[in-house]
Amino acid sequence: MIYSGSTDKSIKIWDITKFSCIGTLQGHTGNVFCLQHDRKQHPSPTLISGSEDATIRVWDLTTMQQQQVLRGHTLAVITLQFDDEKIVSGSADKSIKVWDRQSGVCLYTLDRHSSAVWNLKFTDSRIISSSFDQSLVVWDFAFMEESDEEDEEFWD
Repeated sequence: MIYSGSTDKSIKIWDITKFSCIGTLQGHTGNVFCLQHDRKQHPSPTLISGSEDATIRVWDLTTMQQQQVLRGHTLAVITLQFDDEKIVSGSADKSIKVWDRQSGVCLYTLDRHSSAVWNLKFTDSRIISSSFDQSLVVWDFAFMEESDEEDEEFWD
């Protein structure tokens, strides 16, 4: 399978053996800019998408239904990555957010870039992000603290 996000606000699921679209996920209200697929079958295959509508949506690929909508960014979600425990997203609002994958709660908001966050990757210990401000920032999870304050900054 191949998954594609589109300017028509949908996500298409393609069967590459038949060269045909076998499903469409709808829910975003803006262009879909990024997505990641999890092939694990437990509890079910998952796709997570980010959009111009500033939301992140979690999809169950078995039922083809939306499971969660994560809200917190104020502008388009341009990049994301997830693992079993967390979702990390970067936005045109210049921030990176770290979310608890199960609950959908935003654990950290990272504000150090002066322009849109273009790309990010993370490991168990670090996030590396790049931005239109031509910077690359390495964030260390060991120095992050949970906070109820949405605008508090954390970095090493």
